Amino acid sequence: MGELGRRLLRASAQGLKAWRLLPASWILLSAVGPLVPARAANSASVNANLTMQGFTGVKDLFASTGSASGSVQLTWTEPTGAGVTLPTFYDIRVSTEGQINTNAEFNAAPPLSSFSASAIPSPGFGGTSKSFEITDLAIGVTHYFAIREYDSSTPELRGVWYRSVAQNWNPNNFAVPKAQLLFDIKNLVGSSGFKSAILCWDDLTPAQKGSSFTGYDIYRSLVFPPTFGSIGTSATTCYTDSAVQVGTTYYYQVTGQLGVFETLPSSTVAVYIRTLPPTPPIGIGIAVTSGSATLSWLPVYSFENGYGFATSSAPAADELIGYRVYRATSPIQISWSQAGAVSSATLTWTDLSAAAPMYYAVRAVNLTEISRPSVIRAYPGREGIVVLPDGWSMLEMSGSVADEALGVGAPTTQGAYDIFGSSKPQDITTQAAGVGKVLKSLEVWPMAGGVTPSYRRVLSGLSRLKLHYETTGGLVAPSSLRGAAPASSQAVPQGVIETPENISVYWYNGTRWQQLYGKLDSLRKMFLLDTVYFGRYQLRSVERVGGFNVDVSGLSNRILTPNGDGKNDTVVVVFDNPRDSSVGGKIIDLKGASVASMTQGPVANSLQWDGKASNGNVVPGGVYIYQIDAEGKIFNGTVVVIK
Repeated sequence: MGELGRRLLRASAQGLKAWRLLPASWILLSAVGPLVPARAANSASVNANLTMQGFTGVKDLFASTGSASGSVQLTWTEPTGAGVTLPTFYDIRVSTEGQINTNAEFNAAPPLSSFSASAIPSPGFGGTSKSFEITDLAIGVTHYFAIREYDSSTPELRGVWYRSVAQNWNPNNFAVPKAQLLFDIKNLVGSSGFKSAILCWDDLTPAQKGSSFTGYDIYRSLVFPPTFGSIGTSATTCYTDSAVQVGTTYYYQVTGQLGVFETLPSSTVAVYIRTLPPTPPIGIGIAVTSGSATLSWLPVYSFENGYGFATSSAPAADELIGYRVYRATSPIQISWSQAGAVSSATLTWTDLSAAAPMYYAVRAVNLTEISRPSVIRAYPGREGIVVLPDGWSMLEMSGSVADEALGVGAPTTQGAYDIFGSSKPQDITTQAAGVGKVLKSLEVWPMAGGVTPSYRRVLSGLSRLKLHYETTGGLVAPSSLRGAAPASSQAVPQGVIETPENISVYWYNGTRWQQLYGKLDSLRKMFLLDTVYFGRYQLRSVERVGGFNVDVSGLSNRILTPNGDGKNDTVVVVFDNPRDSSVGGKIIDLKGASVASMTQGPVANSLQWDGKASNGNVVPGGVYIYQIDAEGKIFNGTVVVIK
């Protein structure tokens, strides 16, 4: 080993000060190069190995069009150093004539100050990424950039500049600043989608686009006043930014790109990034004692659109944070107050100050949203209540019926239910053939797991459906959501006089609308129906006879197949009984012999027969007669049993 090699080993062992042991006439090359005299620093052979004169050379300088007209963005990796003195400044050279390939060409090229007043940033630690936007450059002109790093030692230590496309050293060190046109993008609108920002704007005219239009640039800032950076392009007039964080506000602008020209930016819009509400808690149970009520529910695993959480056992904050319990002294038309809150891992809450009457609902909460209220449970009677979209109408279930309908105690959400109501205002302007005008239309369904309608499910006992109506000048007026106008521009049907003789409830049985009559509560502006059916209901203007009546249209089906398959296993006769008269019903055969008594049907004013004789056995196939009697009247009809 020669003297120089020994000095290098000592330098490595003793630190950077050992560099001062080297003769001034020698410099250190890169790890792959030899030691050569200082006079060779600018030779082609030295450049080929990216000589390090105190600092490694910049090998990854990248230039791109900047965020503003007349700007270029430079990025590179901070060089590592081997000198005693820390790096002190960068020297950036620029040419608009052609590439700067070597140290000699670097020294001959004009400094950045000849093109822009942008202040060159100070060097930092080696190995980190550096970014610098140069402004006020000549638009539409290709600018070629080169960079070296210096320190303040004597003699001065510096990096070198060398460009080689073949060796992938600084192949993209040039860019064209864009020009700004004197028109802008109009009507930029931003809104939050599901964990995303949705941007839309007006298209440029064909004359504005010309032949060089390439698309739209989208700019974003996290701070205000904004500091915009480009995040993407769009060939259309809408853009979805999904690289965002829920609960954060982002600021956006859009420009049009026409080759080297750019429009003025659009106005700035702010978008607060939201997620979706979770589904309401389901399987809502209530246990009561004197002065206390304990609510329970099953965990929420999905958003209201049915999308499941990424990890159901450990939901993220933008999926589920916890649950809030609300209470009120009435289920409708009163303010609800938050009574408690628990984490997503807690599925019960106890009110130790329950006082009759008290109503409870539970909501699921995430970072930005809150779910619809759950089905309401009441204290002390444990009733279950579903308030329908108009804020007045409701379905009331007894405690035991509610427990069964909601799947209280189910081990998983697959066996539990939400009950959800919706309005159908589009029906209000229609004339139902032969059965009056529609004054109100809505539907109510059980939702398995909180998300899937269960169309064939029925309630285990009669429950009261209360349909609110509105009056104007003593007439029942068409209504949808809290008096909102019907969705259609068609003429609204005229109101009818507020009497039981002029209004009736209809239910859609899957094939036709069936009249179920109902009762008028004029004091509370409600039409009442006791039913086990979910589904679609309407209030219609009709002419009723005013006394007990059985109409053939009230027969659910004429053919009975009592085989237990859930189809035509019973026959139901619905009647109008406005005076609440005593009603009897029986089944007789064609010889007049008594076969069975009819039992309470699926709505209050109905009777049904299941095709069985009084002894519980299924009757032989054939024709049978049902006989309904009330108020001294007898109504007969026939059904056919097929086995």
